Amino acid sequence: LRAEHTEASVTKSRYRRLLALPDTDSESTPAAAVPTGQQVLGADNRNARAWGTALHRCMETLAYRADLPAAPDDHIEQVMMAAFGEAGVDTALREELLQRGREALATSLADPWLRHLLSGDRSERLAELPLSLLTEEGVVELIVDYCVVDDDEGVRWIVDYKSSEPLEGQSTEEFLAEELERYQPQLERYADAVSALYPEPVRCALYFVTTGLRKEWVPALTGA
Repeated sequence: LRAEHTEASVTKSRYRRLLALPDTDSESTPAAAVPTGQQVLGADNRNARAWGTALHRCMETLAYRADLPAAPDDHIEQVMMAAFGEAGVDTALREELLQRGREALATSLADPWLRHLLSGDRSERLAELPLSLLTEEGVVELIVDYCVVDDDEGVRWIVDYKSSEPLEGQSTEEFLAEELERYQPQLERYADAVSALYPEPVRCALYFVTTGLRKEWVPALTGA
């Protein structure tokens, strides 16, 4: 991958707020297999996508807070409700989804690993970082959920937030392995683009906001 960097053009665009609804697994997940905690989303993919968008918006907001709250505060809840409104979520569902959001973000905010990376003590925190990568197939537009320098370890983390959860009866190990297999090509592109711009060694993690689970992955970049 490092050899490709010499031929690739990677650019940073001006920061732009998360606008697009992120992809969701709901279209391909059988209704009977939907995690119990996600049943409120029903079969309406729009609601599932809005849920994912709201979580991303909240994580984006937290990335630029000088001091992290111990649990979701009024501002975070306002961000979440605004995302539901913009996405056209049924009014009757918004309060129930808000409660789920409170629980999910409380879980994430209690995670020492995530709090360490979100801390205002980090020298550089970039949320919703847009990049353009020129590959043999053409220009690929990327948006990295969170890119942060861990000054303690001297590495740059790429954190990709996910709203998915293990299915009923699925072990944590199986869930994390399947998610990494699914998203590793995406992480590889993120790592390729980020490592072409910044000098620090790159590490990646899929972070599952509703459960506090994470799956780390180290890209095989020459010289990293």
